[in-house]
Amino acid sequence: AYEESTIVTDVFVLSDGVFTNVSSLGDNPDDLSRIRHRGLYAADVDGDGLIELPRAVALPKLGGDEAPAYNKIQWYNLRTDGSRRYKLTTFHNHTDGWFVELLPDWEESLAVDYVRDPQQLPCYRFFRAGAGTPAERFVIYAFTGADAAELARSDGRFPLGEKGDVFYAGQIYDDSITRAQLEQAFHFISTDWNSGEV
Repeated sequence: AYEESTIVTDVFVLSDGVFTNVSSLGDNPDDLSRIRHRGLYAADVDGDGLIELPRAVALPKLGGDEAPAYNKIQWYNLRTDGSRRYKLTTFHNHTDGWFVELLPDWEESLAVDYVRDPQQLPCYRFFRAGAGTPAERFVIYAFTGADAAELARSDGRFPLGEKGDVFYAGQIYDDSITRAQLEQAFHFISTDWNSGEV
């Protein structure tokens, strides 16, 4: 039995007139990665015309056990024999409707923190965690209001996109990451995979 708030994905293939559930094949037919909480759906996340399945992987917590828990999402296709083909990894912010495609170097020891301090600008901060103090790599901001566009372009920030009245901006603290890389990695979540509506 599954919890009410979960989604279970089965993938069927029609071959020679026979339907086969390929998600029950492969090395681990009872793999719990097919079981996900609502809000995390199969999607063509990389735009190649094929539907990818998501697998949530917990990220290290910043600030101990009381800190919020975040996940990175590993996306894959299923082959007809039930084996997986890994495609890419992302960090999804479902609340605000955006995600960041994580390059292999970014994914390594990734940790995320959301700043809620009213004395600071609200933002998502991305770190390289590990031994010692986490090293901040980049930040994503969301601005609203009359001066939102200006804020997105000031104090070292640069625009990543706008959706409705919200302007999104990035800021980089790691010399190994370029502005072009972060601009290309930032995407809005498609709410309808058939129409492409965002």
